Order: sequence, then structure tokens, then C-alpha cells
Amino acid sequence: MSSFRPLSGSSSPRMSLRRVAATATSLALAVGVVVVGAAVSAKAATTSVGPAPRLSAYDARLLHDINRARVAHGRARLVATAGTTDVAHRWSCHMGREMTLSHRPNLVDAISRHGSRAWRVLGENVGVSPSPDADALFRAYMNSPKHRANILDRQYRFIGIHTERRHGERWNTLDFVDRYTGTYGATRATC
Repeated sequence: MSSFRPLSGSSSPRMSLRRVAATATSLALAVGVVVVGAAVSAKAATTSVGPAPRLSAYDARLLHDINRARVAHGRARLVATAGTTDVAHRWSCHMGREMTLSHRPNLVDAISRHGSRAWRVLGENVGVSPSPDADALFRAYMNSPKHRANILDRQYRFIGIHTERRHGERWNTLDFVDRYTGTYGATRATC
């Protein structure tokens, strides 16, 4: 058995900018053996909104699972973007260093400074898991109503995604946004 502790939050102009709701949930997952065959190119691709971020095999698999679920529910696929991925990267590194699961208190400013100045709706899921299996983390997110709601929200079009491995745990951040300008450039965050 492995444990997973998620937090989920979202914000829109009608809600307080500081209100990125935090609810903690504990879920137990049975971990099976899964072979992940995701290949990640050493060279970043380019999307219609600028350079695509470089994702680890773990994050590429998690994004694949998210987009498969969205398509199955009639939603558009999310596009990983460099700026929002840098925001997620920095926050996952912070959580791993501090060994504390929490939402980024300055998420609105961070998203606005990293390619999404014109956002109208944004959200964040954070979680931690000891499992090396991205599918297990995805299942845990989908079994949590608030995380599932963020993943399947029709308004989101772009995602920042990063999972940082520290202290035997995988610290994950998913940042969702409805608009992205593409002027940010390539990913540049490191821990």
C-alpha cells in the first residue's frame, strides 16, 4: 500500500484572488506493477503557444492519463506550456525541500508573470506519493472529487506539470489555466 495526500484549489475573478481552497484528503492505493513506455525527446518541441516544456517520463505519463480522461469526458486536451510548468516546477521543489504539502500562496502572481497575464480561471492540484507509478497518482487525483473537478474542468486549456522526487516521495504540482500567451519562452526552472 502507498499513501497519497492531495490538495486541490481553483480561482476565478468572481472569487477572492487569495482563495485557492485547500482541502486535505488521504487515500490509500494498491500499487501494481505498471510499465511506462513514455519516451521524452531530449529536444523540446514547439507548440502554437511557444516552446513545449521538457517533461520527465513520469510527468509525460501523468499528462497522458489526464488528457485521456478529458477526451473520454468530452473535454479538450490540455497543452503543457513552459511558463506554467516553471510555476509548477518551482512549487514542487519547494514542497519537496520543506517536506510539506501546500498550495502556492502567490499562485495568481506567479501564473500572471509566467505567460498567463490574461487568465480568467486558474486552479491548482498538489499531491505527494511514494509510488514511482504516475498512473497511481492519477487514480488518486481522480478518486478525489475536487482534484477530479480541476482535471475535467471545461474552462482549462493549458497546464503546468512537475513532479519532484525528494526524500523517497514524489511531490507533484498541476497548475491549470484557461489562457496562455506563449511569450514566456522555454522552461528554465530548476530546483
